[in-house]
Amino acid sequence: MKAYIKEKLLDELTHSQALTQQYKNRDTNFIKNTLIWIEGIENEFSKLRLAFVGVISAEKAKLLSVIKGENLTHTTRKIKEKNIAAVNTIDFINNKLYEEINAIDKNFEVWKDKIAQLSAISSKNNPIAIPIDGELSQDFLKTTWKNFGQASEGFHMHQYLSSILQQADLFYLLNIVINNLINNSQKIGSVHQ
Repeated sequence: MKAYIKEKLLDELTHSQALTQQYKNRDTNFIKNTLIWIEGIENEFSKLRLAFVGVISAEKAKLLSVIKGENLTHTTRKIKEKNIAAVNTIDFINNKLYEEINAIDKNFEVWKDKIAQLSAISSKNNPIAIPIDGELSQDFLKTTWKNFGQASEGFHMHQYLSSILQQADLFYLLNIVINNLINNSQKIGSVHQ
């Protein structure tokens, strides 16, 4: 689930770059598209029950107060103020999105290290049988993870990781760990040739 959330956050950052380009191009739909983007973030991430959505909503309210303003005349100065407010809102939201991504990455690094340790423990007695085609399918990851729980030394760590990680995140990280092992063994092999 965290891997899915991270991908969604990265998508939103990409979208914000398009908005920034609209601002630079003086696109008349810039503010409207910024509000649509913010509402999309609120809708997507509130379904996932992420706490930062409240902060995003508050930031949107600030932007709306500037946009609606006390004077609805469209003078050049007012339009400039509204655009600057929208750019500041995009910047604020981007920082929040990066904070969320960094928090996920920090957790992933810890869990990835634990999976790598478990891999080393398990591989002593039962080496990982990488498929010939190198394809790490869901079935392969499931079987490999099950095998990691066989070693008595790593049993408790296996149980712990199985309980705190959703299966999608567990397999996402396991895939990374195994690919790192494959890449490292290929580098070692090429050095010895």
